[in-house]
Amino acid sequence: MGTPYLVLRSPDIIKSITVRDFNNFEDRTFACEKDIDPMAGNSLFILRNPDWRNIRNKLTPIFTSGKLKLMFPIMKQCSRGMQNYLDEHDGDVMDIKEVSAKYMTDLVASCFFGLETNSFGKEESDFRMVCRKMFDFDIATAFRLFSFFFVPKFVSWFKLRLFDTDFLQSVFLDTIKQRQATNAKRNDFVDLLLQLRDNFNSSERGTNFDTQAMVSQAITFFIAGFETTSNAVAFALYELCLRQDCQDKLREEINKYVNTEDDITFDCVQK
Repeated sequence: MGTPYLVLRSPDIIKSITVRDFNNFEDRTFACEKDIDPMAGNSLFILRNPDWRNIRNKLTPIFTSGKLKLMFPIMKQCSRGMQNYLDEHDGDVMDIKEVSAKYMTDLVASCFFGLETNSFGKEESDFRMVCRKMFDFDIATAFRLFSFFFVPKFVSWFKLRLFDTDFLQSVFLDTIKQRQATNAKRNDFVDLLLQLRDNFNSSERGTNFDTQAMVSQAITFFIAGFETTSNAVAFALYELCLRQDCQDKLREEINKYVNTEDDITFDCVQK
């Protein structure tokens, strides 16, 4: 309040700031109290330089095509749950946004938290209920987000947290303990973060990448990717339902590269 803001409307300028000249616009004017909300305060979305740059440089290699290729079998397994659900409800009217959200719940839970949630089962999983609640928009959520972006004093006065992530933190910490106790490997995001923590050298610049930082990044990527990807999948499926010509073109392209389910590989999808 009382601070002038520049609202950009030019796509070219927005692209310049977010892509071409991104290095000049790293820090965000985002209010966050680490003592009140350590999860948000340690996330890549809110960190400031030099911590932001150090951790970002370490996290970037995690999302290379080679690392994603290792996770592809996990993604494929989650896709079978959605496929079976659609087969069982063939001809029924369904909420495609909810179907997409369930699929993303299984995918995120498996890749980022090492869990099998089975969101397409008869009983709704705890993870799915938490995801639904986290992205529900009400007056309290509107006030909280408005405060974080525009009235930083409210964040301190009311001890606001960006999201209620206690459940997700508990799940992720349990997964870490289990991995360390059993030395199990799934080639998922948890394994990559554990490896990053072990290899992270913070002595030169003072940046710390402890367990709290790991949890923060896992939840940050979950929040950033869940709703956006879920909506994109839902809209894509909706458009396919409306346009028979797109269905035919997609089916033709799939049949060109895929003969059986076992032929669906990471390299095949890239084609």
